[in-house]
Amino acid sequence: MSKEEKELNEWKFLGIEGEWEGFDRRMVRYMRKKLDSIGVKIWLGEIGSVFGMNQAEYDAHCREVMKAIYCNDPSEARKLRNDVNGEFDDPDWQHEWMERQYTLMRDYIESHCSGQAELEMINYSGELMDLRKHLYKQFGSGSGGNIHEQELEFDRGLPEKGKVAFPAGCDMGEKLRQLESKRLFFLKMAGSTINRATYIYCQETKLVRIVLEHVNKEEYGEVVRRVIERVKLKRIMAKVANGESSDDELGVPDYQGRSFSDDWLPSWKLLKAALLDEWNMRSKDHKPKDKTKGVLPVAMGGVKDISCYGCGIAGHKKGDPGCKAGKFDAHSSAPKDYKERMAKKRKSNYEVGGKQGGKQPGKPGKKGGDKGEKRPCRAFNFGKGTCRYGAKCHFLHDKQQGDWKAPEFSPQQEKMVNAMVASAIKKTAKHIAKKAKVQKAKAKKSKEDEGSGEDSDYASMLAACMLAPIKNTIRRDYKASRSDTVMVADLHSVEKNCGIDSDAGISISTLTEDFLWIDDSEEAKNSIQSPAGINGGTSSIGGRGPMCIRAISGEYLIDPDAVYLKGGGEQPNFRVLSTQRLKMNGVRIVGCFKGTEVDVLQDRVTKKTGIIFT
Repeated sequence: MSKEEKELNEWKFLGIEGEWEGFDRRMVRYMRKKLDSIGVKIWLGEIGSVFGMNQAEYDAHCREVMKAIYCNDPSEARKLRNDVNGEFDDPDWQHEWMERQYTLMRDYIESHCSGQAELEMINYSGELMDLRKHLYKQFGSGSGGNIHEQELEFDRGLPEKGKVAFPAGCDMGEKLRQLESKRLFFLKMAGSTINRATYIYCQETKLVRIVLEHVNKEEYGEVVRRVIERVKLKRIMAKVANGESSDDELGVPDYQGRSFSDDWLPSWKLLKAALLDEWNMRSKDHKPKDKTKGVLPVAMGGVKDISCYGCGIAGHKKGDPGCKAGKFDAHSSAPKDYKERMAKKRKSNYEVGGKQGGKQPGKPGKKGGDKGEKRPCRAFNFGKGTCRYGAKCHFLHDKQQGDWKAPEFSPQQEKMVNAMVASAIKKTAKHIAKKAKVQKAKAKKSKEDEGSGEDSDYASMLAACMLAPIKNTIRRDYKASRSDTVMVADLHSVEKNCGIDSDAGISISTLTEDFLWIDDSEEAKNSIQSPAGINGGTSSIGGRGPMCIRAISGEYLIDPDAVYLKGGGEQPNFRVLSTQRLKMNGVRIVGCFKGTEVDVLQDRVTKKTGIIFT
């Protein structure tokens, strides 16, 4: 099950405060996905009886129904479109289809409700087209009687507590999106198209008036004035184009008159664009500038003379031929971080070179030093006869020293190994003795079986003490022959079982009774290469055909293009269904079904399970 399907199946509507908006949006998405645009109308309750529609409305309704059917089952839609009897155009058929969709919607909602919401769905006995309206009254924003409070808050411009609606410097884009979202809330709350057309808080003009009333006049007053003047100019030009007078007294109302007419209000799109443009300009103007950007640096007081960090003498840098400082020396006048780096390097070099005054590579030794007492290079010995310092290294690079030999066990180590081996032998011997008593109690056991058991037990004892890696002595170019077969037997009981192979590309059986029919033509036999060598035997293709296997739970599994395999003299009987072929035909295998040790086969469409093999 995909993540999306899991989310659709597991959500619950409890009917508590604050859940209605999410539940409403989820239902809109679900109905749109199932039935396209008509599904949203069914959820909102906007479709009346088909018997009360005029011809144009009925034709539009039928087109939407056909589109919904096509989204779910294109073949069914084509069948209805080509029906010569005209069953699809029958109002009775359309009425029954709508009733079924309302019933399915109710079942879906009830299956995803819990608590008070589930009780309300169980007890509901009204018209299904009014189901959303009923649930909204019970659990929506109108359930608590706070619709009027929502309207008053919208009238005030949705201000934050203790602030005005549009404070100075507010994010205009965020504020306008907040107001638009509130208007959308009223649109959803109204429900039907008729209510939306008459409810004042659903109208765009109401949103425009709220913004014009509460917008910050100091920051956006000039913008609002320009927008209103633009609307006024367009109206006057339209009157002149129609041959009317443009004088204020003869057609254009004054400011007070325009306040009572929505015709002289700017559109929401125009007002929003103007306010956002002004806000963007103000944001750029008030953005703090980087004072250092574009300014050339000026050196004050000249450049200071360089000095050596190693010896502290001015005029050269560390590492010059005339510098007497050592590689890791640092003068007291050197920067703090440089002195810390040199101290770390001295410490690491001391640890690598040895605590007895090991020398650094490249640094000359003291005069008169004993050259014959060089210590072995640890990097050379621990590696593979190489050292990164090469010839500059002041330690001994002796190849004989580089050939590492495993040291012998110390007396204490030998004692520990002996104790471990003795303990393993004692434990295994006790186990053998205990097992021997059990075997003697079984009278049916033969002496030959008992001897072989003791041999295997003593072999286990030796293996516990003498574990060691061995080399693979089988040649890579080795080819098996018929005489190399160790055992030839049925892979499984073909009377009660059928193998399920996740690695097989085809379904195969050596039993003719597994096939409904077999195409034994030369073309069928040559359509696939014979899978010779199964369990050491030889085989040949006997034909192809539909392979049918009955599960113990009663279902029949059919692979329409399986292979019949003729067994040779040493070929065991078997039958195997390919997992990949089952998947292509709509069946998948589910391991450890629901936390049990049982593996089942499941229909990918209906999710039916229980196809279990023994």
